[in-house]
Amino acid sequence: MAIGWEAASKLTVPLAARVETGLLYYVGLAVVVVFLVCALVAAYRHWEEMNDIEEPDLPADLLESFRQAHADGALDEEELDRVRRVLSAGERGTADIPVASPPNRPGDPMDVSQMPGEGPDPSAN
Repeated sequence: MAIGWEAASKLTVPLAARVETGLLYYVGLAVVVVFLVCALVAAYRHWEEMNDIEEPDLPADLLESFRQAHADGALDEEELDRVRRVLSAGERGTADIPVASPPNRPGDPMDVSQMPGEGPDPSAN
């Protein structure tokens, strides 16, 4: 049983199956598209931040920041000279300048000389 053009043109889609494509539909679609674009931009920025490889500071950049600290009064002349020597030795690849260690204070939790079982045995005398 074949349906001719006349019969096919008389077929109508029920009202419940029709999709209304009015102004509200396009406004909602635009909101979804804007939200999706914003989410993609935020995801890309987050990915870029997580995979960012920072370049190490050059000695000239470090020296400039120490000079600024000296100008602000945070470093004295002796400390600035020491920083200059350390950075110039680092550029040459010869870091033979000793780094001063902080003095150990009695009772300091980082003081390894006071740890049990370390140092001379007091009962050996």
